[in-house]
Amino acid sequence: MKAANKAMVGIVAGICMMGLIFVLKNVLSISADVLSRDMIVYVIVYFGFITAVNFTEEVPAGQDAPRKASDNPWIWSAIAVVMTFAIIAVYAFR
Repeated sequence: MKAANKAMVGIVAGICMMGLIFVLKNVLSISADVLSRDMIVYVIVYFGFITAVNFTEEVPAGQDAPRKASDNPWIWSAIAVVMTFAIIAVYAFR
């Protein structure tokens, strides 16, 4: 995956993290004690997610190697968005 695509996935994951914080605090009114306890885990999960994207191989310029599904930045971005909605759903249906 190209460096620009890796950066896009990182930006999407960061936006998802900020959106998660906003929704949990302002929309669902989760207490600050619960948020501060749980956000440590979510920061680790999102950081691990971004780190996993950075370990995908880059195809050298001029070579047309077959692309794997793990090289598609849209799939990684969709996973970040789905993961964010899943976390929000856990809190919403508690």
